[in-house]
Amino acid sequence: MNYTSEILYTHNKDEKIFGVMYKPSGENKKYPVCVLGHGFNGKKDEMKPYAEYLARHGICAYYIDFRGGCETSRSDGDTLKMSIVTEAEDFVCVVDEISKLDYIDENNIFLSGVSQGGIVTSVAAAKIPDKIRGIVPMYPGYMIPEMFRRQYPDRDAIGEKQFHFVMEIGRIYFEHAWAMDVYKEISAYEGPVLILCGDKDEFVSIEDCERAVAVYKNARLHVYPGQPHGFTGEYFTKSCEELTAFIKENCV
Repeated sequence: MNYTSEILYTHNKDEKIFGVMYKPSGENKKYPVCVLGHGFNGKKDEMKPYAEYLARHGICAYYIDFRGGCETSRSDGDTLKMSIVTEAEDFVCVVDEISKLDYIDENNIFLSGVSQGGIVTSVAAAKIPDKIRGIVPMYPGYMIPEMFRRQYPDRDAIGEKQFHFVMEIGRIYFEHAWAMDVYKEISAYEGPVLILCGDKDEFVSIEDCERAVAVYKNARLHVYPGQPHGFTGEYFTKSCEELTAFIKENCV
């Protein structure tokens, strides 16, 4: 199926969120949509291949740059003011705006994201459970809150900013992660959930994902053998196929 794409800005209060909407061509109808979120300091257009695949199979896809979510972000915002919570708020704002588009079926809005975007997917869905039809977190960073509690057993020792992995982030990132009871928080979402993760992931353990499945009411986990933190080759294709199939089987 052919598709079109266009840059479409949404907003979180007075700040712009850059996004690209992919829309199947040829029919005058309302489509299900999947909002896609990148990982920590995700490279430019990281989620574009997923958006293209979905659009080719009759599903709208909207991938965004989180505010301050990467050093090359095309959205407003500052990496020193970014956190899991602020990115989840971006998803919430995006859903509110795109649900008003005349070609979007507001009853069939899905979320998906990779790595940090995966935990953001889960946190955002728990904030607006009645608006989200289903979610697909991929190699989701559920371990982030506990990682920072171990790193900073004394919350007062957190500095104003710090270089973390590949970019500098601010105290708000650590504060929000430190305070988060992630498994309790995400359990507020009761819709269908599909978690995808590789068994050779160097950051996210299968146990992290299994713990999430246990707190959800309607979740399953698919483990990709030999895959690291990020899917490659046939398993990248498989993740596209599984995301698409999940959306189609859960549309109402």
